[in-house]
Amino acid sequence: DWASRKPIGRDGELMLHLGYFSSIAHAECGALMQIDRAACVMLNDIPLLDYAAGKTRRRAHNLDIRSPDVCRALNSLKKIRLKSKHKPHRTYIMFGVDDVSIKNRTFEHEGVMTN
Repeated sequence: DWASRKPIGRDGELMLHLGYFSSIAHAECGALMQIDRAACVMLNDIPLLDYAAGKTRRRAHNLDIRSPDVCRALNSLKKIRLKSKHKPHRTYIMFGVDDVSIKNRTFEHEGVMTN
């Protein structure tokens, strides 16, 4: 397996992502195996209901997903600007939270419906 992750920090609020890439290179002395390792720490992913519960200061099992407080908490995720580490010049805008899977989401582009 080329990548792994494990929770770290108090209560596992952070996630350590480990990965490596290996390749074989030819050298004067023969074949060499090169291993590049990388590590990155990010906030741990949590279920969406737990996020909404934290924003509304309630327990996740007591939430009414249609309540104004929960809708406000989930709508706060819209239009957040995200940058990736591997393409720092690219900025992505979060579309929001929806009940339609991203693979089923369609939109019109140049007169053609696509996903």
